[in-house]
Amino acid sequence: MPERGYLGDLQVQNGELQRELGNLKKELELTNQKLGSSMHSIKTFWSPELKKERALRKEESAKYSLINDQLKLLNSENQKQAMLVRQLEEELRLRMRAPNIEMQQQMEALYAENEHLQREISILRDTIKYKSVFLANLWNWDHLFRQSLCFE
Repeated sequence: MPERGYLGDLQVQNGELQRELGNLKKELELTNQKLGSSMHSIKTFWSPELKKERALRKEESAKYSLINDQLKLLNSENQKQAMLVRQLEEELRLRMRAPNIEMQQQMEALYAENEHLQREISILRDTIKYKSVFLANLWNWDHLFRQSLCFE
C-alpha cells in the first residue's frame, strides 16, 4: 500500500509542477507582449525615452531569459516525474498480478485474526444470552419470593 501513497504524492507533485508550468507560460507570454510593446515604443520616441526603454527592455530580457530557463527546468522535471509515475504504475501492476510472500503472510494473519475475533464475538453473544436468561430467572425468583412474603 505504500506504493499507492507514494504514487499519489508523485501525482500531486506532478500536478503542482503542471500548474507552475502553466503560470510560467502565462508570465512568459505577458513578458513577450510587453517586450513587443517596448520595441514599438522605442521606435516612436526620441533619445531620452529610448534610454528608458533600453533599460526596461534589458530588464525584461533578463527576466524573459530567467523564465525560459525555469520553463526548461520545469519541463525536464515534469518529464522525469511522468516517467517515474509510469515506472511505478508498471511496478504496481506487476506486484498486483503476483503478490509477494510477505503480503500473502499478512493476509493470512488478518484472516486468522478475523476468525479468532468471530469466535470471540460468538462466545460473548452466548455469554450475554446466558446472563440475560439468568437475570430474567433471578428477577422471577425475586418476584415470587416477594409475593410469598406478602401472603404470609
